[in-house]
Amino acid sequence: MLGVVVTATAAVAGDNSKKQFRTALSGYEEVPVLSTPGVGSFNAAVNRGETEIRYVLRYEALPTAVEQAHIHFEQQTNNGPITAFLCSNLTGAPAGTPTCPAMGGTVTRTIGAEQVGAGAAAQGIAAGEIGELIAAMRAGAT
Repeated sequence: MLGVVVTATAAVAGDNSKKQFRTALSGYEEVPVLSTPGVGSFNAAVNRGETEIRYVLRYEALPTAVEQAHIHFEQQTNNGPITAFLCSNLTGAPAGTPTCPAMGGTVTRTIGAEQVGAGAAAQGIAAGEIGELIAAMRAGAT
């Protein structure tokens, strides 16, 4: 199980013009919470046209190999649907999803409309709606 650090991006509340997002990652952001030595960070920036999110995901000291990392859309106390994959080592991940470094490392990527999945469609973020994902990040709902 990846669990631990990278499946939660933690709430990063901000205003409607926020372009930069930074959060420390630990097992305390997991649902349910998990005590682990694993730590990490997620840094992201929205481009001027608000059509892309460029991110750097770093993690280390994981007790088990990473399976996947992604952005959930939900309140902090729940595991909501996945809106975008950051990396994955599982079959069935969306095309173009980078491989996660198994025990720690860095993943850098740009999320565009084509990387926003339909997982949260019932909650108002349909496939391809990058603007809705950015709004959710600004609201601290990811």
